[in-house]
Amino acid sequence: MKKDRILNIILIVLVVLLMCVAALVIFRPNIRNTERTNNSNTNTISTPTSNNPERNDATEDENNIDTTSTPESSTQTTNGRQNTETESNSQQNFEATPDVQEVPEDPNQPSDTPDGEIPIEPTDTDIGEESDDTEPPETPDTDEDSRPLEGMIICIDPGHQGRGDSTQEPIAPGSTETKAKVSSGTQGAFTRVAEYVLNLEVGLMLRDKLEELGAIVIMTRTTHDINISNSERAILANDNNCDMVIRIHANGSTDSSVRGYCIMIPGSLYTPNIVSDSRYMAEVLDSILPNYVSIPSLGLLTMNDLTGFNWLIVPGILLEMGFMTNRTDDETMQTAEFHEGVTDAMVDALIRYWVG
Repeated sequence: MKKDRILNIILIVLVVLLMCVAALVIFRPNIRNTERTNNSNTNTISTPTSNNPERNDATEDENNIDTTSTPESSTQTTNGRQNTETESNSQQNFEATPDVQEVPEDPNQPSDTPDGEIPIEPTDTDIGEESDDTEPPETPDTDEDSRPLEGMIICIDPGHQGRGDSTQEPIAPGSTETKAKVSSGTQGAFTRVAEYVLNLEVGLMLRDKLEELGAIVIMTRTTHDINISNSERAILANDNNCDMVIRIHANGSTDSSVRGYCIMIPGSLYTPNIVSDSRYMAEVLDSILPNYVSIPSLGLLTMNDLTGFNWLIVPGILLEMGFMTNRTDDETMQTAEFHEGVTDAMVDALIRYWVG
């Protein structure tokens, strides 16, 4: 019996020893982890490595961030990552986000963009900003070439009127020679269209084209029912300080075979100061008009006895578009094609005169 008791005691001791060994084996790793945790609390906490490939490239020593680096070097360092300054004896929790490419920008970090430049984002449209897909509003055309006659004052004088006025007036200031104030003009021998009608049709078309190009247009008349003398028309142009006067007429002759246009200019007898500019304008128009109309040129004529010229103190010309007593000229001058051509030619000549 005594021997059995001793064996039982030895067995119990062995069991207890085994249990102690087992306890040491089980609880020792936890003790080591606890010690490591306690030791880490006294040191700077580092950012744990994320599963994101970009985060694995983080700077090793985040406490040594160079805040004086240039924007270019800062861009290479961050490369879409967030660098975080860490204070001693503080703890931070970081959540790994392997699917996130972008993180909020740290206001303490140096800018990735040079001063004065706008960063270009990789996305098409930033949230909260309007898309650039819409067409920008059209900008009104302000090109000077679209209004080459801007500021030019032009007087258009459609010759004659519905009823003539035979009352006499001096052909020039201070002259004793007189002429009728205004006549009703000639008439188409074949079309039966009155000259004053043709002159106004062309004059109004010319006015519209010139105004579209920026010119200020003074009309001596816009209706047939008016009574304005030749000297009064010239004075109207003078009072408005016109840069050019365009007098529009059609010719007539006792010889029906005579045809062609001619351009009259003031003579030096009464208006020596405007001869040069008037001649230049006439020469420009005569050089280009055959490109616009089929009626041939008869050249330039200098006139000293036209009241409408002699009262001018500003440059002017008179275009006799053709002979209404000639069938070809008469019929041609009544066509829309001629009206467009002759007015386009006058516009072209005025631009060349004005622009130089």
